[in-house]
Amino acid sequence: EFKNDKFIYLTYTHGLLILENFHDSTSKSLYIHKSRIENLHHGDVIAFLKTERELLNRIVGRQTTPAALAETTKWIELWKHLLRNHYKLLNNDFNKLVSQLKERGCNRDPVTIRSWLLDDLRIGPRKDDDLISISILTNGTELYNNIQQVRNAIKQMTSWRMKASDFLIEQLKEKIKSTHSTIQVNSFIDFEDLGEVEILEITEINSSHDNIDIRNVNRLLEKAKL
Repeated sequence: EFKNDKFIYLTYTHGLLILENFHDSTSKSLYIHKSRIENLHHGDVIAFLKTERELLNRIVGRQTTPAALAETTKWIELWKHLLRNHYKLLNNDFNKLVSQLKERGCNRDPVTIRSWLLDDLRIGPRKDDDLISISILTNGTELYNNIQQVRNAIKQMTSWRMKASDFLIEQLKEKIKSTHSTIQVNSFIDFEDLGEVEILEITEINSSHDNIDIRNVNRLLEKAKL
């Protein structure tokens, strides 16, 4: 939770951009880095970029060739199309989908399966066994016969996204440091080429594990609007 009554449901693997030594008077001591939830503390100041996900896609597009991106995207979209089409055939009965996947050897928790359905930027399941379960459930012969090809595409896109994230963070670091003296907590900074960045101070951290709708995860929420 933050000073301005906003909050974030974080996944364990998601990092926030920490502005360490933010309250010091000089920008020379400002140290900006990403940190996961286990390393966050009360009083930490973060920079939250609302357009991060969209920007990562745009940067990946600039850093790759159209042909390579199209080929990789084709394979990582294959399992999604099969799973989502099957979900429609079940009349969007999520519990039935979870049950059918389990019968085919997929023991992922419902939150993970829901993210497969709803998160357009989800690259792919972490295990080949999950891809195999999806292919068996959906009669996806092309997926079943190309598990390694799909896995290679998932690894490639993951690598591209990580490279894009590093590039984006470096851009943010430079811009924040150059305007450090004018930045205040609970303020917005509009970087023309990156979008709006919100500066927030952490007031509370709850490390409990909750089952949250994937659409509300890793994004800034307001208590008053819930």
